[in-house]
Amino acid sequence: MDRASASVQSLLLQVGAEVEEKTLRAALQVLIDHHDALRLRRRTKSGKWKFEVAPIGTVSARSCLQRREIISLSEDERRRVIGEEAQEAEQRCLRMPV
Repeated sequence: MDRASASVQSLLLQVGAEVEEKTLRAALQVLIDHHDALRLRRRTKSGKWKFEVAPIGTVSARSCLQRREIISLSEDERRRVIGEEAQEAEQRCLRMPV
């Protein structure tokens, strides 16, 4: 997948430290499996875009969820980490099989 055909969604979510990552991952998996748009893939075929929905269970929440503790960082450090995470999310998307 190239940058021109990629569409990346990112979300910054603040949760308490008591929320376990496995709980977040399970909730995200339910959302991914329920909402076709979260499994939508755009492909180019014969010079035209074609949209396909990946089957339920084929997009793993584990590959989508990154948890980082940033509350103790300065504002500048938070912005830097958030920017780096957004770039890494884009790169993961570009490496996904199509």
